Amino acid sequence: MLGFKAKEMRRLFYVVTKLALFAALLTGCSVAYQPSNGVKEGYQDFMLPSGCIVLTYVGNGRATASALQEVWQRRATEWCPTGFDIVSMNRDIRHGSMVSPVGGGDARLGTQTPVLSGVFKCMGGIEHISGSVQASEQDRKFIQLAADIWSNNPSCG
Repeated sequence: MLGFKAKEMRRLFYVVTKLALFAALLTGCSVAYQPSNGVKEGYQDFMLPSGCIVLTYVGNGRATASALQEVWQRRATEWCPTGFDIVSMNRDIRHGSMVSPVGGGDARLGTQTPVLSGVFKCMGGIEHISGSVQASEQDRKFIQLAADIWSNNPSCG
């Protein structure tokens, strides 16, 4: 009887381990849908005087390109429920570092953060999106990017 229970326990452990690994893989690539200040994961958007909208989405280190594209399009659809034309889009990787305790000392570890930036123009009306400008104004680099796009892109002028 004891041998049967041990065998069943091993089988149960094996199944639970596989399920836990599968769940970790599914959630490991998820991207939070939230406003960002340019550092934490999430979106920043800003409407230019021309009516074009600059949208940047900062992912986490595990975000896939398709996951970033999906949340970027979700935010653009909130601005433009009747559809939008993409004027430009750029994928980038921000390289950084963090300090972590390793072997009794501190080690500097490299980080990579995927970023998807783009400009789009609504085909129909624009929805009022509360909180967009407030989130964007916290990041001077983002505001500068928006100003540069507006002055250099004839599609948004």
